[in-house]
Amino acid sequence: MKKITYIIFRYLTSADIFNIYKPTGTEIGGGGQSYIDLPTKTVPVESWGEFFENATSVFCDTREQGPSWDFPIHSIGLASTRELKVYQRRPQSVCISSQRITSQQENRVDAWRPENGFPSPSNSHDRSADPEGLLVFLVRTLDNEFWAGWSQSSAPFVDPALKDMLSDMFNPNKEEGYAGFIRVRGDLFLDTNSKERPFRSHL
Repeated sequence: MKKITYIIFRYLTSADIFNIYKPTGTEIGGGGQSYIDLPTKTVPVESWGEFFENATSVFCDTREQGPSWDFPIHSIGLASTRELKVYQRRPQSVCISSQRITSQQENRVDAWRPENGFPSPSNSHDRSADPEGLLVFLVRTLDNEFWAGWSQSSAPFVDPALKDMLSDMFNPNKEEGYAGFIRVRGDLFLDTNSKERPFRSHL
């Protein structure tokens, strides 16, 4: 169990699901989108900077459009870690890179892989597959570790007291594509072994 300091999350869209699963050769002239974009309107670059600030495991650099961060990401419920890159792709968005599973350069977060239970479309050619409230999230803990998970539940926590604290994240009325940054105030803990209900109010 680890105390949480920050959370960044995004509800996936039909286009996201298509792009991170589409077969090679689907797009004419190239591979097409292979990342998950988070709009800077709701998760500003400054919030990403705060999310990664002073963590010694993070390598910060600058790309053409803005900052980039390379860091080890753990996956909730799995004994695995990989290096992940997040960077500002354009003024309007920051992206989690290399998430298309059919790309030679793929670096899909282990928690978000279909063999580990992450939802996948029944037809990878379908551009309109309904993500059904699927959100992905990144967590920073007090001991400066970074963890990834996902949920399709409106309440992936045991204690109802967390409903208000996580109301921006787990709201059944959130639209596809909605993203947010939570600066945790109070006691919120991550059960690193629980995929379904990782959020706890006490140790």
